[in-house]
Amino acid sequence: MKFSLVVAFVLLAVTSAHAQEREPAPPPQDPSVATIRGDVIGGFFGTSGTRIAAIDGKTIYGPEESCARHDLTPGPHSIVVANGKALLPLRLDVAAGDVYIVEGTDESGVLIKETKSGTTVFRTSRTSGDGSPLQKASTSGNADAATIRIEKAQIETLFGGAVDKGSAYLYTIDGARFSDKTTSAAVEPGMRALSFMISHASSAFPVSMQPLVVAPSGSFGWWQVFPVLLELEPGHSYVIRPGSIRAGNFKGQVVVSINDETAGKDIVSDLPVALNVINRGVTYFAGVSYDTQTSLPEKNGQLKRSPPRKKQWCERDD
Repeated sequence: MKFSLVVAFVLLAVTSAHAQEREPAPPPQDPSVATIRGDVIGGFFGTSGTRIAAIDGKTIYGPEESCARHDLTPGPHSIVVANGKALLPLRLDVAAGDVYIVEGTDESGVLIKETKSGTTVFRTSRTSGDGSPLQKASTSGNADAATIRIEKAQIETLFGGAVDKGSAYLYTIDGARFSDKTTSAAVEPGMRALSFMISHASSAFPVSMQPLVVAPSGSFGWWQVFPVLLELEPGHSYVIRPGSIRAGNFKGQVVVSINDETAGKDIVSDLPVALNVINRGVTYFAGVSYDTQTSLPEKNGQLKRSPPRKKQWCERDD
């Protein structure tokens, strides 16, 4: 019996030591671009952290906990970062060579650090409400202001038709939150980081302190907060047109176009927006399940262990 315990202890120690090995770090960053990544925190029951959900109209797929670096060209960007189920749209102006990390501050708040300078460039918290991104977006009284509106979303039916059950609203501009259920606004022209919200759910959506968005509380639903970077011309009128929402049990999608009505042309065509899904209490962000399950002792007292894994190169301990 003692011999068995000793062997078990040695095997456990070897497994633990092996699990501490790290994946190799990526090659040096291209100095002509900036990069941004989430934060990965390791613990006894698995990993947690933040992630980059979308950049400039592109959904970022992959695991929730990832050290993947995403390149950003110098200049402004429209980004949605996530901490758990909270989504935060913001504007980030970057310079070549900048290195950004998104860290969680509480259950839904985040901060973004530029590691080369050690500067915190963005911070917001659901509980404290600090940070300029929590300000309300003000409509412009400028005669040269651009106007932008979003049309109502529809839900595609099983028989190929569509019904007006979806919701679509302007959400933020340059990180500042529009008033609730805003569908049109006059804003200053120029390069603007805009986000819009499209949703449909079985119950009302609880939205946390602006501009954070928290997943719906109903048993099922579809929603997304999506960022786009737009060059708005003075005096021009723009319209965001969501197509019909095609939603299933575990994924949903809508194709969006953005039209410059003044110039009579699309500036964004057939932009696919992957929707997040709540299904029976399981969350699928952009159709990918991020639920994790902890292995607990079986009835015979043995602890089920998953195969040893290497730590990711940027992973830090809780």
